[in-house]
Amino acid sequence: MNGVQDKTSATQWTAVAFVIIFVFIFGFGWIAIPWLYGPEIAPLKYRHLGGAFGSQGEWSMTFITVFAGGIAIQRTNWAIWFWQLGSCIIAILFVYFCCPETGGKTLEEVDVVFMDKDDAADNHLHQAAVRDAEAASEKHSSISEQREKT
Repeated sequence: MNGVQDKTSATQWTAVAFVIIFVFIFGFGWIAIPWLYGPEIAPLKYRHLGGAFGSQGEWSMTFITVFAGGIAIQRTNWAIWFWQLGSCIIAILFVYFCCPETGGKTLEEVDVVFMDKDDAADNHLHQAAVRDAEAASEKHSSISEQREKT
């Protein structure tokens, strides 16, 4: 409770409540993203690296936050929240502009989304991935139609 002039029981319990709310929302919504999105967007032969780098990045940032967070709070008091605000804004902009939606797509369709468009037309792997994506999409459509009929 650095920077708070009147440290009453109410302010302390309010802080505890907001930490619990944050942990619940963060754990429910955002924390799984580095573990899931990295392997999902990587090509098949590099999926293991996508998972490894995603989890390594998440744990590294967690370590830095825990290690340096206490020092930063002592030195900046309440101004540390500007760092949090800036980090959230950067994350929102990065996700909005750099991370395409992959929900509802097969892994083959995701591969096509992330292939290099400039030299992909000449690449036989790109053509195979497009065929696989189309076949998977047709299979997914026929399965959905069968489920709707039953």
